[in-house]
Amino acid sequence: MKRVKSVVKGILMILIILICIIVVVLVHINLYVFIFDNGTNIAGIREAKIAAVDYDFDGDGGFYVIDDHWQAAFKSKKMIKMVRTNGREMSRYNKWIIVDDQIHFRIVYKWIFGMKITRIYSMPSEKLSELKCLKELYEAKETKKKLRLVKSAAMKNGKYVWKYAEVGMLGENCKKPEELIYNMDLELMERSFAEEITEANVISKADFRSENGDIISLSIHKTDRHTLKWLKDNGYDY
Repeated sequence: MKRVKSVVKGILMILIILICIIVVVLVHINLYVFIFDNGTNIAGIREAKIAAVDYDFDGDGGFYVIDDHWQAAFKSKKMIKMVRTNGREMSRYNKWIIVDDQIHFRIVYKWIFGMKITRIYSMPSEKLSELKCLKELYEAKETKKKLRLVKSAAMKNGKYVWKYAEVGMLGENCKKPEELIYNMDLELMERSFAEEITEANVISKADFRSENGDIISLSIHKTDRHTLKWLKDNGYDY
């Protein structure tokens, strides 16, 4: 009996030691991942999500998405690789240091055991045009499909969640938000990265509001031929 107890204790001790080793290894990997590996070149990434974010310097802190419309999550190896490449390009600028009046991007990787690895990059807005990989990512069909407003405006009981829309400086209420959504999605599918990031190209905006108060604010560009035609045909001042 004593011998059996001794064997059991030995097995338990071995298991405890193995668990401790595994924990130490995982902690070591996390320290490496979070501190040293800017590009996150580790194996086992299951999903990569990239979003434009801003920091609430005057509020209660924490990151929030500038535009809920500008975020996308990818599971295919091709797109995960593209997001990783963006991380490496962005790491040439500030990493971890949050600078006011700069553009911020957040990349979240889903790793093994459900663990998440977060990267935050800051850069001057004029540097966006230098990010060739971000241009490729934005203009990729896979990205465009995920950014389409109609995807965010999911149908509920036959109606769009984004039920209300205000257009232009006058805040005119749009009575046909589904038509505006359709035309703005056409623009998105055709818009180049240069058109997206050029501030001088923005002439107005459209705010889409849901019944529970959620809001998405989208820019209207000089080059948005479908949307501008629709607004003109429907008598909206933009």
